[in-house]
Amino acid sequence: MAKQQQLNLLDLKPLRMQRWEPREGELVTVLVPKFSNRWLARWILPRLAKPDFRVRLDALGSFIWSQCDGSLTIREIAERVDEKFGKETDPDCQRIALFFHRLASQSLIQLNTEEIKEM
Repeated sequence: MAKQQQLNLLDLKPLRMQRWEPREGELVTVLVPKFSNRWLARWILPRLAKPDFRVRLDALGSFIWSQCDGSLTIREIAERVDEKFGKETDPDCQRIALFFHRLASQSLIQLNTEEIKEM
């Protein structure tokens, strides 16, 4: 019986899947389409004034979002968060893990596992 490899969240590489725009300072607004259905997007979105929901991230969320380019692991991003914010926000692994889980569950990021499977 083959053992199933368990994935460690810290080894995954998050990649942004939605458009975003910078705000004042280093803050970020993520643009989430109101409709993912192609038919609805084609017929209803042109009639809407704003086709996207605008998710305004705080300083910590904006920093994490800016690091999600698919080249860094969540562990590396957490280390950068610790370097940048230190005791100011006192980020712990659970808070960061929850943030990544919420981003992934709402299809805002994709957690790449391809490199881990090759190991």
